[in-house]
Amino acid sequence: MQAVSAFLNRKFIFCQLLTIETLKVFMALTGFFLLITSPIDQNGLFISIFGLSISVKCFCIIVSGLITLFARRPLMSCASKISGTDTKIRISVGDIFKCQGDVVIPVDTAFNVEVNEKIISARSLHGQFINNFFKKDAEGLENIITQQLAQRTIVGQRESQNNGKLPIYDIGTSVVWGNSSKKQKFILCAMATMNATDIAKTHPHNIYKACQKVFSLYESELTKAKQLNVPLMGTEFGRGFEARIACIL
Repeated sequence: MQAVSAFLNRKFIFCQLLTIETLKVFMALTGFFLLITSPIDQNGLFISIFGLSISVKCFCIIVSGLITLFARRPLMSCASKISGTDTKIRISVGDIFKCQGDVVIPVDTAFNVEVNEKIISARSLHGQFINNFFKKDAEGLENIITQQLAQRTIVGQRESQNNGKLPIYDIGTSVVWGNSSKKQKFILCAMATMNATDIAKTHPHNIYKACQKVFSLYESELTKAKQLNVPLMGTEFGRGFEARIACIL
């Protein structure tokens, strides 16, 4: 089994490259190449870059840039095997919807399906999942959720100013939907609660509890898949206001 955390791509790469450290590496390399290609006077005491031709200077800058890009390229993936098991954990940067294997989708405890900036943000993974697979059939997703939660215990009721769903379920409650075209399952797991203004809020303890239940579900019922993809959580893309660093798993 592999757990893959994959969410950001081009923006991540750009932000990793555009740093002070990258600039320092580029300037140091450029200075080094200009130094070793500069002419020395007859006594071997004076080095001047002003004697270099424009083509040589451009060559030094280009080579420095290429080496900098290679040396400062962001690490896109790393993996580690858990000792004593056949489980490998791989942390990746990319589009989770293009990954092979099953995918965990964090949702709120009311399992809302309406994507608008009042309830579910289109930027959130929850919103992207609905828009990708149920944009014209939100009622179909609603029916799937209703059927699977029919035997689950409702743990409370909430208030909503934006006509959101009111019954709430326990943290870690999951709904599984299969994408037959890709032979892939999506696990909608309740990890956050919504307040009366439909702002999602979670806590590291809730994320940990939800992940434990997802992994138990995966091992007992979804073991046919060789890979389970778990997204980066607590990124504030879901209209939440919990501190970003505090919630990232």
